[in-house]
Amino acid sequence: MPCDYWTYAAENVVVKRYVGRITHRCVLDLLDRMELDPDYVEGMSEFDDLRHVTELAVTDQEVIWFADLIKGFSHRSRTPMRKAVLTASEQTRAAAELFRTEVETVPGLEVAIFADIEQALAFLGIDGLPLGDRLRTERLFVH
Repeated sequence: MPCDYWTYAAENVVVKRYVGRITHRCVLDLLDRMELDPDYVEGMSEFDDLRHVTELAVTDQEVIWFADLIKGFSHRSRTPMRKAVLTASEQTRAAAELFRTEVETVPGLEVAIFADIEQALAFLGIDGLPLGDRLRTERLFVH
């Protein structure tokens, strides 16, 4: 799947990975699956891994729409949340910056964008945990 996720209750983290060509439908499907997943709890920290996106087929308006959805979720849950976005291209970084700008007024929602995995893991406080090691080596994604 181009958009997939894994939840880690012990670390209170959901890891989202995007691979290949990413469309708005892929992102919406991911959000729908997460909302229906009993293992996902609103307020979990999020690690968005965009390093393997080859084409981001999402418009700026769609990024703003996704930000509006996240604002709605945040207002509904009123739970603080940290999101680390790991990027490897100018296109994904620009989209992440637009997203962060759109949600920066949401109380308790902190979004940070990184090109370095170590900084992203430290931001979420999982750098010294086994999950951090799995994310570093990408063993998490081997099926």
